[in-house]
Amino acid sequence: MLKRLVDLFLSPRHGSAKPRRQLQAELERVVEMVEPRLRLVTGYPRVLLRGMARTLDFAEQLTQDLPEVLELSWRGFTSDRRLGMFFSSPASLLDLLQTSSELDAFFARPGNGDVAFCLLIMQRSDNQRLGMVSQNGEVVAEVPQLVVSFDNHRLTLPSATLDEFVPRLAERGVERLTGVIARRLRDKEAQRVELESELLRVELKLKTLRAPGQLVVDAMADQGPALPDSPQALQSRFEAVRTDLAALKAELTLDGKLREVRQILEHPADYFSSRSVTLNLDRMGVLQPDDESGNGHPICFEEVLLGEIPPVRRVVVPARVTQQAIRELEENFGTG
Repeated sequence: MLKRLVDLFLSPRHGSAKPRRQLQAELERVVEMVEPRLRLVTGYPRVLLRGMARTLDFAEQLTQDLPEVLELSWRGFTSDRRLGMFFSSPASLLDLLQTSSELDAFFARPGNGDVAFCLLIMQRSDNQRLGMVSQNGEVVAEVPQLVVSFDNHRLTLPSATLDEFVPRLAERGVERLTGVIARRLRDKEAQRVELESELLRVELKLKTLRAPGQLVVDAMADQGPALPDSPQALQSRFEAVRTDLAALKAELTLDGKLREVRQILEHPADYFSSRSVTLNLDRMGVLQPDDESGNGHPICFEEVLLGEIPPVRRVVVPARVTQQAIRELEENFGTG
């Protein structure tokens, strides 16, 4: 009876068209990465399967409106303005292509051919500066400007075809969300250790202050915030820390961790977001107004925000590279 209810709940009419066996397999991968001991909780699949279905659907939606594939080649610098914004020069592009272990392994495998579709990942930096504004060739003002740059490039998910690449991109979305879950649980474990250490410090200092003629020496002062000196303030601190620690320990039980995993899987958009971004940039990377002045060019890309602490923001662009393009870059910009 219970199995029939679960199957009914996860049927296509409830928003998931994926077979239950596929959902269970994906769920087991998530549990293995996050906390394998969750399998000790009776009925954990029933608690998590709906969230797993929502997460898989969400990851597939992330691939629906991808930017245009970026051609990574020497000629690409003249045909796609994004390439000149993402890389300082063809030599810097060549350095990325030559040092990508995933791309090198892909081309080394027989049968993969000489074309690879992959995901280009970068970090975007926005820097304020004072720039000159000129009219009719004369400098008339110094104004604040926003300069956008891209660095920390890397390539991942090399695939032989675009049809093969897109599903892998969805899988990566699930992996990244799983990483967020694991990180949150690790952070809570670290916070528990800090609170236990602080509670011990408060308790020892409180006992020492209550003993007449005793000298207080806090040998653990470098392991946490400074403690108050009065017994009343210490007692208040002790109660507050003990309350926080009790609540945190409840969250770190297997049932508490199960609730945390369920919360994130059922609401993936709260922890992993993606949006299309278009910036009007000039050739120096300075952000220009979205008007018809012609001073900038629209640069389109996808921006991903991971709800870690602190949040992680990355620029992602689907890309295409061929071995011929790499050879051309090596012939013209190689150092050998």
